[in-house]
Amino acid sequence: MFLGYFDESADQTEKKIFVVGGFLGHYEQWSALERRWKELLEKYEIYYYHAVEAQHARKQFAKPPAIPVCPLPRGTGQPRPHEKIFMTITPNAHAMVRRAENGTGALRAGGRRCILAVVPKGPATIPGNSSMEKKTMKKLLWFVLLLALLTPGLAMAQSAFDGTWKVDIKTAQFPTKPDVYLLQDGMYHCKTCVPAIGIKADGQDQKVTGHPYFDTMSIKLVDDRTIEETDKKNGKVVATSKTWASADGNKLMFEFTDSSDSNADPVTGKGEETRVAKGPTGSHAISGSWRASKMESVSDNGLVFTYKVAGDSLTMTNLTGQSYTAKLDGTEAPYKGDPGTTTVSVKKLDTNKMEETDKREGKVISIARMTLSADGKSMTIAVDDKLHGTTMQFTALKQ
Repeated sequence: MFLGYFDESADQTEKKIFVVGGFLGHYEQWSALERRWKELLEKYEIYYYHAVEAQHARKQFAKPPAIPVCPLPRGTGQPRPHEKIFMTITPNAHAMVRRAENGTGALRAGGRRCILAVVPKGPATIPGNSSMEKKTMKKLLWFVLLLALLTPGLAMAQSAFDGTWKVDIKTAQFPTKPDVYLLQDGMYHCKTCVPAIGIKADGQDQKVTGHPYFDTMSIKLVDDRTIEETDKKNGKVVATSKTWASADGNKLMFEFTDSSDSNADPVTGKGEETRVAKGPTGSHAISGSWRASKMESVSDNGLVFTYKVAGDSLTMTNLTGQSYTAKLDGTEAPYKGDPGTTTVSVKKLDTNKMEETDKREGKVISIARMTLSADGKSMTIAVDDKLHGTTMQFTALKQ
């Protein structure tokens, strides 16, 4: 959360000019400054700092200063009353500090350390009760409200989720549930596809139903270890892949291009699966049960996404054209640009954790939980794929 502290100045004669200046900072910065400020007020026996009162040695500033006076360099003249208010504030407090250093670099007065400073009013300032101060405080209030309306980004905290993220495929923990394929007697079966697929493996487009990303599929036998797949929707190619078994039959490698949910360039990549069980005797080499074990590469447009929190809503966009803006209270919102996801809801679980639920025509198909690291530089994403009955996890890095 951002906080701001301001002070005003006005033309008291012609009353044509009114200006406001101040500082904006994170809540944590102001909290640290306020603690230090209060310590200093107590140490130097004052209740607040007011430049006009200090300059004219009025009220509490009429008494002798309770802190050592740094001698000014020769030729600068005697210090004015308000320059006898000496305070020490860390550099992060944004105080305006004037230093007079001797040859050793230390600031001293009578052997004691001192700093000459003129410090603007901070969180512990106590405004006066005069009618003029009340009027200027009202003007100041309107100014701050106007500033908040015109620049809402400064009036709210920047979420740690904000930014562009890229999935690190090396961190992927793949599903343990295997994929099951069978290619035998001229027929290809994907038994773990949802819904399951069974078509002729003759290289021709075969109609499939129940899949939002494609409506035809063709399987072409290249050799006794290799097949090629082409998926289309409404006659347009949306995905292609080449899959081949290793010579020893224990690895299944694949390369793909996929634009089935992309409104831009297709996502490309390659990886491999490890055999869990063999296929029936006489079946093609790609037959059997396989567990994903490695993604060697995926193009950036399949890995990069952006989050932006504004008020109580989260906006997600990515490079393939998907997007949504959803409230962080679990209210459903449209998921745009993905034919397989119709609505989304997001819940903020705590400062560094939120949960996304994706639905297809009212049915939950996926739940993803995003957890930020302590330094906010990485985000663990755990996905519960309800459609396929699998889970996986990976890490995204803030760019």
